[in-house]
Amino acid sequence: MTQLVTLDAYNNNFTGSLPLSLTKLTQLEYLDLGGNYFNGEIPISFGGFLRLKYLSLSGNDLSGRIPNELGNITTLEKLYLGYYNDFHGGIPADLGRLTNLVHLDLANCSLKGSIPAELGFLKSLEILFLQTNELTGSVPRELGNMTSLKTLDLSNNFLEGEIPLELSGLQKLQLFNLFFNR
Repeated sequence: MTQLVTLDAYNNNFTGSLPLSLTKLTQLEYLDLGGNYFNGEIPISFGGFLRLKYLSLSGNDLSGRIPNELGNITTLEKLYLGYYNDFHGGIPADLGRLTNLVHLDLANCSLKGSIPAELGFLKSLEILFLQTNELTGSVPRELGNMTSLKTLDLSNNFLEGEIPLELSGLQKLQLFNLFFNR
């Protein structure tokens, strides 16, 4: 299936590791493996997709770290990794290279550490979901550079400090959740 452009296997009962052979599908633009029971780590080779615009691995039982190599998929517009995955470590700063990203969902997946300032490079981003994790530190002022942002949910974490003045420049912002923080 070397010419396959869309693979939607959402909400089946697939188990085991994520299939490494998918990276051989060089024309793939849409990959949805969410809502299954895949476990283990996201393969580093998933960072080698050349045309992928949509990647959803949410709602599985994945663990390990989110690979820095996902930052190589610069064609990505939507990335969903949250919900019931149990990642160790934090948000890779390399995700700040995904400058075509419009939607980033890393909610409810056990992320720890601080929010990388590099996410401020995502000027096309409209939706950022980071809620219900264990994120610490302050809200980076660089998030004020995300001028397309409409929805920002940082609720239910361990964030502390002041809300950066730079966020007041987000003219398109319609929803901003910070509840259940410090």
